[in-house]
Amino acid sequence: MAQSLLNIEGVLSVSIDAGIKSNDASDLSIIHLIEGTTTAAVFTQNVFCAAPVVVAKNHLNHQPKALLINSGNANAGTGTQGMENTLHTCACLAGELNIKTEQVLPFSTGVIGQQLDVSKFDKGIPKAIVKLSNDAMSDVAKGILTTDLVEKTAAKQFKVDGKVITISGIAKGSGMIRPDMATMLSFIFTDIKATQSELQSALTTAINQSFNRITVDGDTSTNDACTLSATGASGVDIHDCVDEFQQALDEVTQSLAHQIIKDGEGATKFVEVCVQRYKQPQDNRH
Repeated sequence: MAQSLLNIEGVLSVSIDAGIKSNDASDLSIIHLIEGTTTAAVFTQNVFCAAPVVVAKNHLNHQPKALLINSGNANAGTGTQGMENTLHTCACLAGELNIKTEQVLPFSTGVIGQQLDVSKFDKGIPKAIVKLSNDAMSDVAKGILTTDLVEKTAAKQFKVDGKVITISGIAKGSGMIRPDMATMLSFIFTDIKATQSELQSALTTAINQSFNRITVDGDTSTNDACTLSATGASGVDIHDCVDEFQQALDEVTQSLAHQIIKDGEGATKFVEVCVQRYKQPQDNRH
């Protein structure tokens, strides 16, 4: 297991300062996925989920080709206008990439209760698109941060019949962390070939052993999401390595989850609790 990122063929990314945050820091990130990429996702269980979560859920089954992530404004508690703003930003990116609006998955993190200034997206997205590259994911890892002190990254490789499979992921989160996904975002990429349902099963299993096992302050946020995208560039089908892939994915998500806890707001201790003799899997979560 490595904390340094590994590039995934078929994944382009960029992060720029679009002026969404009050300081001069990257706050607008775009990830472009190659044709044929499949994506699965898990979202916050908060019943008052933010506009981007609602839109991302609706767009997930439309073969996503891009992720649009902003930090500095969560677009949460923003009502109908917040929904319209989210769809506007998706349409803006879709137009630049020549894809459908519903093929963009939006994600936001930051201040709650403030409307997005969509003009910053209108100006920033075209500038960002021309800088898309295969080696900028570390910039995105920084660009998605809010109260975090450090970026969170993890990567894992394994071989199947001599071919290398890579899983690489980033995350942010520091406060409002508790089981059922809290104020955290995580984006994981792999070059394996898999259907959306196969990815969804693997991701759900991994999250239930990682992000859904951590807490900093007991609060569940409105904006959480974790995605898993598979480009298929390795040429290896998940059917040929189901157990190996699951183990590697588990290691990546657990590493990211541990990094979130260690960077918890005001945290000075990292405590791991081992539970035995529980009757049901959910019994060891609370």
